[in-house]
Amino acid sequence: MENKDLQAVISLRKELHEHPEPSEHEVETRRRLMEFLKKHTKVKIVDKGRWFYAIKEEEGAKETIAFRADHDAIISEDGNAFHGCGHDGHSATLCGLAMELDNVETGKNIVYLFQHAEENGAGAKECVEIFDEVDIDRIYGFHNWPHFELGKPIVKKGTFMCASKGLTISFLGKQSHASEPEHGVNPIYLIGKIIELVKPLSEFQGYVPSNWNGIDFSSMVLCTIIHVRLGEEGAFGVSPSRGEISLTLRGATLEDLNKLEESIKNFAMKESKKEGMEVSFKISDEFPDTTNDEGEVERIVSIFEKHGVNPYWLEEPIRSSEDFGWYQKEVPGAFFYIGSGLDQPDLHTIEFDFPDSIIPEAISYLRWIAQD
Repeated sequence: MENKDLQAVISLRKELHEHPEPSEHEVETRRRLMEFLKKHTKVKIVDKGRWFYAIKEEEGAKETIAFRADHDAIISEDGNAFHGCGHDGHSATLCGLAMELDNVETGKNIVYLFQHAEENGAGAKECVEIFDEVDIDRIYGFHNWPHFELGKPIVKKGTFMCASKGLTISFLGKQSHASEPEHGVNPIYLIGKIIELVKPLSEFQGYVPSNWNGIDFSSMVLCTIIHVRLGEEGAFGVSPSRGEISLTLRGATLEDLNKLEESIKNFAMKESKKEGMEVSFKISDEFPDTTNDEGEVERIVSIFEKHGVNPYWLEEPIRSSEDFGWYQKEVPGAFFYIGSGLDQPDLHTIEFDFPDSIIPEAISYLRWIAQD
């Protein structure tokens, strides 16, 4: 793209970076993005409140394709929001794509979907309502990825990123004096049983079929204990009645993930009934598997190669999660990475910053797909 346009996109990225907003609080971020599009393009903007999309319509268009970018920030250890995942770069890139295609005929309607709340998995589940408003045929998205060659596209057919969700199990037993624990019902022993139950799932054994607790899984499943809470520190005179354990469940497929969740819940309900305790469950940060349509991967790889770019093929899925998979359950689509540099700091670290040097390549890859 022209240098003045590229500099405008980079300036937008830096502006977003300096004003991060966490998931479900992206008010100013959304305003800045819409104002940029109004200033630099003729796209029609549809404001959905917590998110928005822009559309470039062509008379006689034979199909409609969509490109998605996320724009929420993450929370650091000190409780402040910061763009430690590069979503500022993703959204700036999508704005750049809209600028590049503004006066170009592609034979298609182009939808630019600006999604909120990717980090907690809430955004795409809301944004799927776009498919009720717009007849979208295909959808594409990308994410920058450290430790790969700067600007190189990274692709994989099938499962690209894993499904995951947070499961919190809360127990209510009966409080008693610590000298008479037999008169109470302390949840710690059932929490201990759950810890032992899921321990075999704490180690990665590869993307292979497995059996756990009598259940067959088609591929990898994991369970990570992230938090346990019971009683109050210093309350040595009390045998507590309340306790909870939080688990991150992960699977190569959403189907296996749901089977794992159901099994753990059934165990907790059965054992709590035996112990005379109440049990409740809370699901958080729910992500589907991001599974690429094979035909769409072949399509984008062919496009890249036609322009002299040979992508890197992943052999195995990435274990982390991305909510783009909700869109792929509606229409065919492909999600890919763009390398952000071999020495780039890890995502979600305070040292990370989206490299502006990959913006031209990222815009080109998306433009090639749009114009193919």
